[in-house]
Amino acid sequence: MMSMKCLPRFLQIGRRGIFLLFFAALELVVGLGSIGQQLTDVQTANSHYLLMLMPLIAWYTVWTIAGLINLAAAFWRRLEQHAFFLGSMLSISFAVAALMAEIFYPPATRAWMATIVYGGLAIINQIVAGWDDPSRRIK
Repeated sequence: MMSMKCLPRFLQIGRRGIFLLFFAALELVVGLGSIGQQLTDVQTANSHYLLMLMPLIAWYTVWTIAGLINLAAAFWRRLEQHAFFLGSMLSISFAVAALMAEIFYPPATRAWMATIVYGGLAIINQIVAGWDDPSRRIK
């Protein structure tokens, strides 16, 4: 196993940095992978409350920007707390919107699954944000 000490300083990203890279990949896949796609009726029903706030293209743009911020934060430690906050708030907003659609909007089907997935991502994000990572301390 290779020691992190032999890597250049900017590549010594630690556990939190690796998680930020994972979350960046996840958010970029959601954001960039969904741009230009048409929603089915079920997806539109499950996204009912999100669509009331902003058009879907705006949401996908936010996901893409969050992914880019996480990507930068993996290597630039001063941006780290902002990246964790943005990732959590984005996941929470999707979880709450899916839960509201499940409860208050009858055409929504299985939106509770999206609530669990996005809520779980927000919880994991906050757990990792609380990790102590000596290799990521700002000097």
